[in-house]
Amino acid sequence: MNRWILLLLIAFFVVGCGSPKPKRRAEKPRETPAPAAKEEAPEPEEKLEEEYVYSPVGKRDPFRPYLNRFVPGPAVAPDPLCGPLCQWDLDQLRLVGIVSGLASPVAMVEDPKGNGHTVRRGTSIGKGNGKVTEILRDRIIVTEYRRLGTGEVVPVETELPLRGAGKSAQEEEPENLLVTEDGEPIVASD
Repeated sequence: MNRWILLLLIAFFVVGCGSPKPKRRAEKPRETPAPAAKEEAPEPEEKLEEEYVYSPVGKRDPFRPYLNRFVPGPAVAPDPLCGPLCQWDLDQLRLVGIVSGLASPVAMVEDPKGNGHTVRRGTSIGKGNGKVTEILRDRIIVTEYRRLGTGEVVPVETELPLRGAGKSAQEEEPENLLVTEDGEPIVASD
């Protein structure tokens, strides 16, 4: 039995080792005369296709890590008169109240120790030497200047919302909402 299998395998091997058959040449198609057209139609203009040229201007390099974009540390020299608010990061501070409607609105920020600090426009706040640029009804906007990896200094705006969970006064339940005589909501702190 094994002898037959061996002979069969040798036969397949010998047949498989043969040279391939030569390929037939393709015949050229015969040219037939085209019927004469009475009117020659104008040939459509050839549309020139513009070659695509990649321009990396204004695009992020996908092979450079995003984390290297900002250089650690502030871009501006630290203000020695900054006060206690400059020892905390902005995400550690909590906005607890805003008094708006004045020519110079005032906000109250609470640090992680539970101490309250009043801030106005221009007050230095945060470890990144940020300044309060706007005080709105439901949040304050702090602008910090960061140095990019290229050496360029760019402003980065950060919002501190009044509500700790990110809720605005409109999302609160109606019994907790104070309203003026005109129907305008009064933003109150917890």
